[in-house]
Amino acid sequence: MENQYEEISLKELFEVIWRGKFVIVGVTLVFLVAGLLYTQFYVDEKYEATTTVTVNDVYFTPNSENYYPTYNALSPEDILSSTDFGIKVFEELGIEGKSLQGLISNVSKKNNVITIKIVSTSKEEANSVASELAIIFDEYVETNIKAKATEVHSLIENRIEEQSNDLEETQNIYLSNISSSDNYLLLQIERDNVLSRIKFYNNELITLEPSIDVKLHTLATLRKNFDLSSVLTSEIADILSSGNFTKEIKIEELTEETIKTSAAEIVVALTSEINKLEVFEGELESLTERLLELDSSITLKKLDYQTALSNLSLAENNYSSSQNDLSESFEVMNDEGMNIVLLNDVSFAENAVSPNKILNSAVSVVLGGFIGVMVVFIKKYWME
Repeated sequence: MENQYEEISLKELFEVIWRGKFVIVGVTLVFLVAGLLYTQFYVDEKYEATTTVTVNDVYFTPNSENYYPTYNALSPEDILSSTDFGIKVFEELGIEGKSLQGLISNVSKKNNVITIKIVSTSKEEANSVASELAIIFDEYVETNIKAKATEVHSLIENRIEEQSNDLEETQNIYLSNISSSDNYLLLQIERDNVLSRIKFYNNELITLEPSIDVKLHTLATLRKNFDLSSVLTSEIADILSSGNFTKEIKIEELTEETIKTSAAEIVVALTSEINKLEVFEGELESLTERLLELDSSITLKKLDYQTALSNLSLAENNYSSSQNDLSESFEVMNDEGMNIVLLNDVSFAENAVSPNKILNSAVSVVLGGFIGVMVVFIKKYWME
C-alpha cells in the first residue's frame, strides 16, 4: 500500500513537471542567454603565456670562491616579485596602469630553472611580457650588481685610505719599538748574554774554590811546622788565623828553605786565585742584579713588542683584505661578460584560457532548469 502511494506521488510529480515543461524550458533559456551575454560582454578574456628562465647560480648562490652574490642580496623570486623590477618591465615595454604582480599568476623554481606564468586580458601584452621578461631580468640583475659594486668600490677606497694611515702609524710604532736601545729583542739578547756569563763564572768557581781551599789547607799545615811569617801576606795570614783548617796535608820531607820557597809560590798563586774569586763573585753579584732588572724590563717590553707586532699584523691583514675586496669590486663593476640568464624558453598565448564558455553555458542550463522546476512546483502548490 505504501509503494502504491509512492508510485502515485511520483506520477503526480512527473505530471506537474510535464505540464510545466514550457515554463522550465523558458526559464532555462533565459538563464542560458543571460549566462552567454554575461560571458560575452562582461567577462574579459584572459590569455596565458609562459616563460622558462634558467639562471646562472654564480650570481645568486654564494660560496668561498664566488663573490658575485655579495653584490646581489636578492633571490630570483624576490627580484621578480619586487616593485622596482615591475616598474622596470613596464618602462621597457611601455605598459601603464598595471603591476607586474597583477600579470604574473605563478612563479615556480626547481634548482636554477624558474617558470613564470603571465596572464593578461591582452594576448599581445601577455606574449610581450613573456618574451621580454628574461632579457629585462638579465639587464636588471646586471645593472644592480654593477651599481652595488660601484658603491662598494667607493666605500672600500675610503676604507683603504683610513687603513693606509693606520698601517703607517702601526709600522712607525713597531719600528720605534724595535729600534730603541731598550727594545724587547735587544734586552732578550742581553739577558741571554748575562746568563751565559753567569754560567761561565759559576763554572770557574767550581774549579777555583776547591783549588783555593787546598792551598789554604797546605799553608795551614806548613805554618804549624815552620815559620812562614816572611812569605805570608797579611791577607792570607788573616784568613789562616780566622779559618778552621783542620785537614792535614801530607808534606814531603824537605829543607826549611825549600818549604819556604814552595810556600811563597803557593802564596803567589793563592793571592791570584783569591783576587780572581773576588772578581768573579763581584761579577756574579752584578750580573745577578742585572738579570733581575732585565727580567722585569723584558716582561714589560715584551708586552709592548707583542702589542706592536699584533697591531701591525692586524693592520697589514686588514689592508691586504681591503685591497682584495677593491680588486673584486673593480672586476665586477667592469665585467662586460655577465651571463645571468643561461636559457630562456617562451610559450606564447594562442587562445583565451578564460572564461570557459562551454562550462559557463552548462552551469547556466543546470541552474535555469532547477529554477524552472522550482517555479513550476511553487505555481502548482500555490494555486491549490
